[in-house]
Amino acid sequence: MAPVYSKEDGRVVHFVGVQTPLISSINRCDSLASAMECFCDSASHKVSSSTAPSDTSQGHTEPSNVDEDRCEVGEADKDKAKISINTLLNELTSKCKGVGVTETRCTTVSAGQSGEKVICSSLMLSLTKVQQSFVLANPHLPDTPIVHASEMFLRLTGYSHEEVVGRNCRFLQGPETDCRAVQLIGECIRAGKSCTVKLLNYRKDKTPFWNLLHIAPVRSSAGKVAFYVGVQLDVTSVEEPCSAEPESSPHIKQLGAVGAVRVAVRSLQGEGLRRVLKNH
Repeated sequence: MAPVYSKEDGRVVHFVGVQTPLISSINRCDSLASAMECFCDSASHKVSSSTAPSDTSQGHTEPSNVDEDRCEVGEADKDKAKISINTLLNELTSKCKGVGVTETRCTTVSAGQSGEKVICSSLMLSLTKVQQSFVLANPHLPDTPIVHASEMFLRLTGYSHEEVVGRNCRFLQGPETDCRAVQLIGECIRAGKSCTVKLLNYRKDKTPFWNLLHIAPVRSSAGKVAFYVGVQLDVTSVEEPCSAEPESSPHIKQLGAVGAVRVAVRSLQGEGLRRVLKNH
C-alpha cells in the first residue's frame, strides 16, 4: 500500500493497494504439496506427494500440518508489487485534472481553508512523535503565529488546538510576566539565535505557572530559518531554581525535543532523503 497526497495542501487523500497473486507460482509446481516446497524455506515443513494423504476420489493430494506462517514472499513478487504501485501512481499524477494528487510529500507549510498557514500532514505526522510540550512558529508570517502545538502543550496550558494555532505565543503572558524576559525572546528571534528563559505564564483558566522556555531556530535544508520552536517545561513545583546550562537535565530534554523537530523539518525538505514539491 502507498499513500496518495493532495497537491493543494499535502493531505493524504487516498491509499492505493496492489495485490500480487501467488497462485500462478503454485500452478508451476506439479502439485499443491510441491508448491509448498517452493514457498517454505524450512525443510522440516516440506511436504512431498509420497507422504501426503491421497484423495483418490478427487485425483489430487493435499499437504498436512503445513505452517503457513513460515512461508515468505519471494523478492520477485515484492519487486512486481513495487513496480505496479509506481506505475499506477505515475498514471494518477499524469492524468489527474485540477489541483491533482501526487506520490511525493508536500511542502512544509500550506494554506488552510480559511487562508491561514498550517503545516502539511507529512510534517504533522513526524511532529506528533515528539513527546514534549512545544510549539512551532513561523517567523515569516505577520506576528510569528503558531503553526503547530503538541498535545503535551495543549494539556499544559488548557487550550485547544483551534485556540492556539494562528496566534502569537504572547497569549500565555499575564500581569506578572517579566517584560525583560519577553524582550529577550524577541531579540533572539530577530537575531536568529537560541535562548532559554524562565518566565511566569498563565493557563487558560488564568492559573500561573513557571515556564522554563527554550527557543531555537529550525533551519531548512537550504540553511535558512524556516520555523522557531519553543519547548516549555513547567518548573512551578521545583524548589531549586532550574539551570539553563547545557549540562542540566531539563535543558538536555529540551535540546532533545529541538533536535527531533529539526530532523523532522530537514528530512522532509532534504532532496537526498525525500522528494518534495517546490513552489516557484
